[in-house]
Amino acid sequence: MMEAFNEVTHGDDPLAYPVVIGVPPTQGRGRVEFVSAAPDRLIVQVSSEGGTLAVRRSYNPIWRARTADGSEDLEIRQLNLVLLGVTVLAGAHEVVIDVDPTVDRIATVFAILALAGCLALAVSRRRRQPRMRPRELSDL
Repeated sequence: MMEAFNEVTHGDDPLAYPVVIGVPPTQGRGRVEFVSAAPDRLIVQVSSEGGTLAVRRSYNPIWRARTADGSEDLEIRQLNLVLLGVTVLAGAHEVVIDVDPTVDRIATVFAILALAGCLALAVSRRRRQPRMRPRELSDL
């Protein structure tokens, strides 16, 4: 990890040559064309000799990558300590990079549980407050 940090911080341009942790760098030739892009999903057309596709998204293990036809799951890698990298196969492929839906489902369950907890707390506090009866109001 320190070797990768030194490589990234001491170069002239930290984005010129991706530093892949634990893997020797490859310099294959290729062409990449964006088909569509959204915050949680990218589709790219890749034609290459194989290697690592550098994507300007923050690396996080919740990302997943696969060929568009679903025939191959592609390996996600950490580039330059913070960027997302995808190992691509030789040849022409449409690659889908998106957030694993399992993470979204887990986050949704936690959000619903948190909302239910807040509602239950609000209802229990309202029930504990003493109510003034009309007779008590006239005494004031």
